[in-house]
Amino acid sequence: MPPATLLTRPAPTRPSPPAVPVPFSCEWTDGGAGAAWVKPSGELDLFTAPQLDAALRAAQAAAPRVVLDLRGVEFFDSAAFHVIVEASIRARESAGCLVGVRGPEQVQRALSLIGIPESVEIVALHPTHPPVQALLELARTEATV
Repeated sequence: MPPATLLTRPAPTRPSPPAVPVPFSCEWTDGGAGAAWVKPSGELDLFTAPQLDAALRAAQAAAPRVVLDLRGVEFFDSAAFHVIVEASIRARESAGCLVGVRGPEQVQRALSLIGIPESVEIVALHPTHPPVQALLELARTEATV
């Protein structure tokens, strides 16, 4: 007679706690010398895109060159993309520029899937570099073209 087989059930699992939404914030500062920095953090989606739009509009009204620092963004959807495209168009129409600072990998993946306009220069910066480095990087690339 074969030995008895012991059947076991997997241990019950506890449901994971619900995901806590990341609080969103978006601020801009006038850096002087015709440049402004817009720094969103958290999730950029349909509900928070209007805040990004307001910050970009205020920054563009104050300065022709705007740096959009995406390093603090954790999620990015098509509503945020639309806001960036509109800001890019406004910059181009007013002879200004919009420079994006490369965000986390998931944000970059979303941007590459959706397709960022060629008029928005995306630069990679070390996490500790201030946004002014983005303008310096842009100036270097424009000088070599």
